[in-house]
Amino acid sequence: MSLLVPDAGEVQKNVVTSFCHFVHFFPSRHAAESWSTKHAGILLLSIHDAHILARLKNEAQYRDVLR
Repeated sequence: MSLLVPDAGEVQKNVVTSFCHFVHFFPSRHAAESWSTKHAGILLLSIHDAHILARLKNEAQYRDVLR
């Protein structure tokens, strides 16, 4: 899975073009690496690691709501 650490200002302007367009699922690590070389700032994560990262981010950001 590809992921881009977004620029907060750009996300405020347009989340789709500044973040969503860079989040993809790939059939193989090779396909992900090939695509990511054409896009600066991309992180590649396994689905498992992406799930953990998302859970931790949501727990930190929405701690009060999730209680």
